[in-house]
Amino acid sequence: MQQARVFGAYVPGNSMLHRMNTQVKIILTCVFSICAFLVDTWEGMAVLWASTVLLYIVSHVKLRSALNGIGVVVFIMAFTLLVHVFAGDVENLAAVQAQPGALSTGIVFAPGGSFGLTLDGAFAGMFLALRIALLVFACSLLTFTSSVADITAALSRLLSPLDKMRVPVQDVSMIVSIALRFIPTITESALTVKRAQEARGARFDEGPVLERVKAWVLVLAPLFVRLFKTAETLSVAMDARCYGVSPRMDLRGGRMGPADALVLLAGTAALVAVAVFL
Repeated sequence: MQQARVFGAYVPGNSMLHRMNTQVKIILTCVFSICAFLVDTWEGMAVLWASTVLLYIVSHVKLRSALNGIGVVVFIMAFTLLVHVFAGDVENLAAVQAQPGALSTGIVFAPGGSFGLTLDGAFAGMFLALRIALLVFACSLLTFTSSVADITAALSRLLSPLDKMRVPVQDVSMIVSIALRFIPTITESALTVKRAQEARGARFDEGPVLERVKAWVLVLAPLFVRLFKTAETLSVAMDARCYGVSPRMDLRGGRMGPADALVLLAGTAALVAVAVFL
């Protein structure tokens, strides 16, 4: 159960999403990400969020597991919101009102000069921040319901046509799988270092902003050292196991069947409909 509390870690289960072909999940995740960028209405965003929450319920993965990953992009979300809230030219709201999620109300608070706050900008910033959070929730569901081995094999099968062009498909798949595996490793290491610094008196939620930034520097420095040591250990282990010399992965199993193709077509059609009509 500890894995469920670490962002990006595989959560064992026997739900419909766990049993679904990993190739189908990867393709649908890519299509969902494209659809999230094409949707520019609150109705479409609500449909995508409702679908994501429903998938978490079906997969029996707690939303709290995905919330642990929001902290990674919370600064990007806050910056996006602030950039859209503050307008340098409040006399011309056309650019702000053209943003996805804007209400085109023209309500402006300008204490002086051309600089001010726009309600349209606030809603546009909220829309984009929700889009970023949606992508984190949707993409993390792939790693929650698929093991690293399954993702590696599925990527190798999807990229197998490039093998004829002498593209190192196996190496590319291994790199992607290692990157996915490092997501929970980085999260767990960051929490460990943070707790250690808190035990030494560091405060991350108290005091001026500058002091909080300095406290996080105490986390980032040892975190990078630990990650480099982990990467070095991993490279030594792969070299000791003669990576690249052993036989190539057998891709004959795990192919998509008629049911998998039907699920892929239905899911893609639904997402395209949302992107086009909403």
